[in-house]
Amino acid sequence: MLAGFEALGLDAAELLRAADIDDELLADPDRYLPAPLIFGLWNAASERWNRPGLGLHTGANVPFGALDILDYITSSAPTLGEGLRVAARYFAAGTLAVRYEIDEQEDLVRFRMVVQTPHLGVAVHLHDYSLAVIGTRIRRMNGGAIVPLAVERTGPALAPAADYAEIFGVTTSFECEHSALILSRSDWEYPNPRAEPALLSALVPIVERLLARLPEHGGIVDSVRRELVSNLQSTSLGIDLVAKQIGMSVRTLQRRLQDEGQTYAQVVDSVRAQLAQEYLADRTLAVTDVACLLGYSEAPAFHRAFKRWTGETPIAYRKRC
Repeated sequence: MLAGFEALGLDAAELLRAADIDDELLADPDRYLPAPLIFGLWNAASERWNRPGLGLHTGANVPFGALDILDYITSSAPTLGEGLRVAARYFAAGTLAVRYEIDEQEDLVRFRMVVQTPHLGVAVHLHDYSLAVIGTRIRRMNGGAIVPLAVERTGPALAPAADYAEIFGVTTSFECEHSALILSRSDWEYPNPRAEPALLSALVPIVERLLARLPEHGGIVDSVRRELVSNLQSTSLGIDLVAKQIGMSVRTLQRRLQDEGQTYAQVVDSVRAQLAQEYLADRTLAVTDVACLLGYSEAPAFHRAFKRWTGETPIAYRKRC
């Protein structure tokens, strides 16, 4: 990301200072930066770029190698599809915010982006950024011979249509259900002229070890958190609604949560606390907007909850973050 910002003429050191990201945070290669800091980095870049298409142009300008081992393991795969398959699997080694799903059909393959933490404000650039990073690497792997059949984006266009067409080589559709790159089956199976089987064999065990150190996912707490994120603005966050969406009885859900050392109220609280800090880092949102996004009908109730979570008021936190 920083390499992409610098390619646009932005000063990476200045952006890091503005986002309060110090050298100690960057020194550990296995450490994930907290989402509010990443959010602040995008805010700082957006203020200085001050033109449309920040995410799109940043992603398109991330140089090969800037993604470290992920770049090399993807580009050394025997086919384009295998390269994207390993990218989907190993993306988790670099970020917890985004993952990719592969939907294979008879004639086409949809490489679909899934944002695991909701982002608002300037962080809508994340979709353009991530798709542009992948899209430019597809074109690099095959010398520009392959372009997607289509590009789909959730939300509105953030840059002129011509910019999307230039970067992806195809028209982009907006306000779609998912953000995705759609490839033909023949292109998916196209041999990669840059394939290096020996390099791939050497790198796979390294990334597998990185993935092995990640926290375990897939428990019932994670399932509840995902449903809560999708329903936070609902008039009710009752356990009956979430149990129905997960496909189990309330009693079974309570027992499964207890097995993982949690109660439903504790999971709701933790989701709201995490998202509150991310939303407050976006200064385009008023505090009352944040309260509404978290499902509070009245701002004072949100203020009390936030002080209980953090020991400070939302206003004080925003000034400090």
